[in-house]
Amino acid sequence: MSPTRHVVCWIQPTILKGDFFIMKKTLWILLCFVCALGIGFHTNGANGKAYTSSRQIKKELKSLGKQIAKSKKEVAKAKKEYTRYRNKQKNSATGIPVFCGQIVNSDPCVVRANGTYYYISNPGAGAIWLGTFTSNIQKTGGTRYINGYTAVCARAISDPYEKESIAAKKTYQKKAKQLIKYQNKQKKLKKALTFRVSGKDCRLYLGWKDTATSLAPAEKYYNKITWKSSNPSIASVTSQGFVKGKKVGDVVITAKTNISKKTKKFKVYVRNRPTLDLDIEDTVIEKGDTKTIKICDDKLPSNCETNWYSSDESICSITYYGDRKGKIKGKKEGTAWITVTRGQYLSRFMVTIIPTYYPTASFNSKEIGYTNADIGTQKTIGFTSNISDIQVVSSKPDLIRIDSVTFPQIGRQSQCVEGTVTYTILDNEARYDNNSVELSFSSQTYNEYSRVGDINKCAVRYYHFYGSWSEEKDIRSLEFAVDGYGQSSEDSLVKTICLPKTDYESVTVEGDCCKAEGYYDEGGNCYLECTPVKPGTAVVKVTYANGIQLTLPVVVKEIAVFDATNHVRLDPENDIFVQYGDAAKKYYVSNDEISTIYMFPDSFEVYHGEGYANNEFAIEAKTSGDTDWITICTKSGKKFKFRVTSDND
Repeated sequence: MSPTRHVVCWIQPTILKGDFFIMKKTLWILLCFVCALGIGFHTNGANGKAYTSSRQIKKELKSLGKQIAKSKKEVAKAKKEYTRYRNKQKNSATGIPVFCGQIVNSDPCVVRANGTYYYISNPGAGAIWLGTFTSNIQKTGGTRYINGYTAVCARAISDPYEKESIAAKKTYQKKAKQLIKYQNKQKKLKKALTFRVSGKDCRLYLGWKDTATSLAPAEKYYNKITWKSSNPSIASVTSQGFVKGKKVGDVVITAKTNISKKTKKFKVYVRNRPTLDLDIEDTVIEKGDTKTIKICDDKLPSNCETNWYSSDESICSITYYGDRKGKIKGKKEGTAWITVTRGQYLSRFMVTIIPTYYPTASFNSKEIGYTNADIGTQKTIGFTSNISDIQVVSSKPDLIRIDSVTFPQIGRQSQCVEGTVTYTILDNEARYDNNSVELSFSSQTYNEYSRVGDINKCAVRYYHFYGSWSEEKDIRSLEFAVDGYGQSSEDSLVKTICLPKTDYESVTVEGDCCKAEGYYDEGGNCYLECTPVKPGTAVVKVTYANGIQLTLPVVVKEIAVFDATNHVRLDPENDIFVQYGDAAKKYYVSNDEISTIYMFPDSFEVYHGEGYANNEFAIEAKTSGDTDWITICTKSGKKFKFRVTSDND
């Protein structure tokens, strides 16, 4: 009979790679869930839980009172235990105390303490840290000479109660910390029963940047606060008490606590930003140059900080230059917006940076006198320029003849050189009819931002007739002001500019706010005629036969208009007549919204806001036969002043 053979089989379950991945992923999800529960439990602790009723809090306070009473007993017991071991340490302390003694030799250990060298036979019994030794030591008798040190033989002695004392201290501190935690929670729970949301009414301003603020208190004391806006289209409020203004108006924000049942109402006034009065509008600056701007209104709040912003710091920067001044610096060619704020006040303007180089020329003298004896005699006048192809032209060649122009070398803007013009006054009866002749510069050298027209002019006077010298205006940009009805505050919308005396090939306009064309008059003079079409910006380019372009920035601004029975321009030259005794007359500002109305008369009432559209206002006369001024600031930053008169008719 063969012996019985017992076979033990270990069955290894087969787990495919994909199954293992699924199991691993499942375990990971479960782990994250457990962690989340832990975090959630922690959040519902002393600082994060929001109770739903005062009943919950009172119940929690009762339970917490028992915990505090128990914790106080535990703290007292732990403190007593810690004090007992501390006293034993003091009573058992023997030997010489060494605190942070200097280890002058590590092996064997020689320590310098209190002016004496000690040979420590058992340094491991002490505390060694950063080359220092701390322990109580006991002399064992005799001395040893070690590496040049004569050291007293000693050994470190341990404190028999040190470990117990440290453990008792940790227990006491832990219990005390827990007690403080319970007591703080108790204070907050009691506060929750009477908690009231604090805060003040506020004012929000719309404009360049969205304005918002938080009304939520820093501490909620376990109360959940619900927030509600009376008109979310004017100002909305989040569940966290963050209020954001959307349009002009007044709104009430209500905060209600769920435990204390206290309600707080905040009045929020949403307004457009009033305009900041500056001494500058859209401007042109040469690359590398600076320009100072100033806030003109001295009645602004003194406790407000002035902020200066550039939309593109690479094109131009603006820096602080005093409380009410800023300095703009051109860095490279281009256009950027400058924004200035002071409190709720705001203004914006456009800055165009142009190249630093452009042709310049000027005579050394602006006026020259002659007598009859000078007729037929050559005269010389000096000039300075930074270009070499200078020509000098006489406005009356039959009276003054240009003989020659001498220019020894080519100059640059930073290296202007001198030249001379030789001319002859001719014998002509026509000189008696006009007492002045203009000598002007002309050149073929014009880059993209050249001066428009002749570079410079000089009036030549002669005989006893006295004329006046006039300089042609340096035009680098054009500006128009039109309203939505094609009206203008100027006598004419068309501006004509004298072009350089050379043939042009074409005139083009980049933008749709204006039209431009070039033409020649009967005398062969070249002109550019520009007409605005609508508000906006554009660039007029004049291309010459030599390939050089003259570039002229154009800005067309909008004038607000009163849209009443007759369109009355917002212009100091125009009055608005309000009949005394009638109801208030309504007016409208076209294509804009009113931000603020400044009015200081005693004889008129101006209504705007509730009951009126954003661009609508009304004026009512309180007395008859009076006249005063009213200023309107619009949302876009425009500021208009007009005169209002009361009439009996």
